[in-house]
Amino acid sequence: MHDTKTKRPDRYPMIADPPKTSWFSKHRSQLFLAIRLLASVIATYIVTTLLGIPQPQWAVLTALIVTQGSVGGSIKASGDRFIGTLAGAVWGGAVAAVIPHSDAVGLGEALIIAIGPLAFLTAMRPGLRVAPITAIIVLIAPTGITVDPVESAAIRLFEITIGCVVGLVTSLIVLPVRSRQQLGNATNSALQQMGELMGIYIASALGTRTASESEATEEALQNHLDKFGSITTEAIQERRLYRAVDYDPAPIFRTIMRLRHDLVIIQQATHEPLPTSIASRLGPSLNRLSAVTQEFLHESGLAMQGEAPAPSLEPVELAIDGFNAAFDQLREEGGTRTYPSATVKRLFSLGHGFEQFLRHCTDFNERTKEWVARAH
Repeated sequence: MHDTKTKRPDRYPMIADPPKTSWFSKHRSQLFLAIRLLASVIATYIVTTLLGIPQPQWAVLTALIVTQGSVGGSIKASGDRFIGTLAGAVWGGAVAAVIPHSDAVGLGEALIIAIGPLAFLTAMRPGLRVAPITAIIVLIAPTGITVDPVESAAIRLFEITIGCVVGLVTSLIVLPVRSRQQLGNATNSALQQMGELMGIYIASALGTRTASESEATEEALQNHLDKFGSITTEAIQERRLYRAVDYDPAPIFRTIMRLRHDLVIIQQATHEPLPTSIASRLGPSLNRLSAVTQEFLHESGLAMQGEAPAPSLEPVELAIDGFNAAFDQLREEGGTRTYPSATVKRLFSLGHGFEQFLRHCTDFNERTKEWVARAH
């Protein structure tokens, strides 16, 4: 008698739970951001005091806004803040100089003319939302204070410039967090969630789990991918500053989105359990495929975080070959002839999804190797 427990190919060790980390390790990025924000505010206040600026609050607020979680985020925020302020100050100052606005009616007309174009600009580019705010500040002087519109616009632009410069410099020198690190962490999180979904989808096809169990993870993954796009944009901004850094974040984001699309194909093919006779024949190869793909995504995520080397893709290739071989043998033996065409189409769609998944895993594996190589 053979020990069947040691021979069953559908029993593979689960991915080990990640080791417990300290509170500081979990909240390291938040603590560093808090320190940068505090340093940015203090530095800006000192600069404005030394320059004798009577109203330093605008510079301080700007520094607080442009100090982001990463260098790339600070570059983007400071650029948007400066351009928006410049647009608002120039246009608002021009309107204030041309249109009398000493009474309520005149001020209303000036506000309509000033804010209309700037509101459209903000709608087209949300990052410049400070433009209409600056125009309003230029037009509506504090009670009891009379300031020339051009002078008011120049003062506001000077204050915002100080805040942008100090906030950006603080992000560069005080516990700087590079977008590369954030991108690696975001990629790791996305891959872990994709691995979890792959396991649920295949188990759903085999009838050991229900398709509804994937809903929470799918929603979390979608929310994460939305943030992933912002992190990629910040990384691209940072890349323009650090010319020595030759990695391109865009291909990583594109490949992640392609892998997500592959999972959608697999999900559609596994939303209902396969017939029992088909599941019993394909179950071992599907279970193996589930295990090795989860392991590959898990190890790839760790590699992107800098915690492991890029994994080998060979186990995934062999597992998909094994599924294709089992499916071909099932068809040759007539195991699908008694089932509706819709069932057979689902199997072909599942195979197509796996092939696409392998193709994009190959691309991502190359990106991972490049990422790891450039980290050293």
